[in-house]
Amino acid sequence: MVANDDMCQNKNYHVDHKPRADVIYNPDQVNAIPDPVDIPITIDLVDRYALDVPAGVELDVPLGFVSVYKDGRIMHDGKNISGSIQKKCEESELVKEINSEISVSKAD
Repeated sequence: MVANDDMCQNKNYHVDHKPRADVIYNPDQVNAIPDPVDIPITIDLVDRYALDVPAGVELDVPLGFVSVYKDGRIMHDGKNISGSIQKKCEESELVKEINSEISVSKAD
């Protein structure tokens, strides 16, 4: 699996977070999250290649699973891809823009 620009894109972000004193940390809620979270990866060949097929025909091809662990590891079918995703996201213009906005808001 190769990290690409789409993995780091999120056009609906907002960086104006102010922690609230009334929020209570509940470790039971955090511990209830499965470890890992497994995300199935598929590609819809009809959409991808704009194929003209009869109604109801589906050509979804499974590409495997991405597993995200609580410790931050990201695995694709047993292979650790954390580094390549981290590197790609660090290079992303969107991430640079968000980090810039965070730096500005901390300075205020």
